[in-house]
Amino acid sequence: MKKTLLKLATILFQAGFYFFLVTGSHEQFHMVAANNLGVPGYVIFRLDWGFFAYISPETLTIFQDVIIGLAGGLGVAFLFGVAWAIQHWQGHDSESELDTAAIFAIITTFQFLYAISEGIEIWADWFGIWSQLIGIFAGVAVMFKLYGRQLEKWLEGESIIPYYRKARSLLVTLSERTKKMEVE
Repeated sequence: MKKTLLKLATILFQAGFYFFLVTGSHEQFHMVAANNLGVPGYVIFRLDWGFFAYISPETLTIFQDVIIGLAGGLGVAFLFGVAWAIQHWQGHDSESELDTAAIFAIITTFQFLYAISEGIEIWADWFGIWSQLIGIFAGVAVMFKLYGRQLEKWLEGESIIPYYRKARSLLVTLSERTKKMEVE
């Protein structure tokens, strides 16, 4: 029980740490897009997460507004998506990357959906809180779909590497069968 609680605490600490990094990165991607489109802006980082602000929002075209809105979430989704892929591939040989891969799955899904909703929010100001809730729930759903069983086994103290090896050997077997069928 102590090990399970320690593992859960580790996951929650990692999630908090990464979500703090995500917020800063998200806002920074907004600023980079704004500056590349010739719109002056700035990012203020505070302990209550921080925010991005335009200096001259009244001069924005709809195109600039949409691109700047999409840039935050899409930039973070790409950045953490690459990190997620690396952690996912490494997780096949190690149990220590499972928790990080699960967190990256949540972040990537959430930020991708949130980027789309920030584009929609330009036309529908009421959409803000709903987009965040939808993104979080979708991210958690994707994480459970991909890693739910492995996380459960890992939290219970069982080794999950045999599950990865079994899945890998199944893929190799299917690949070999496909090659045989092509030859025939």
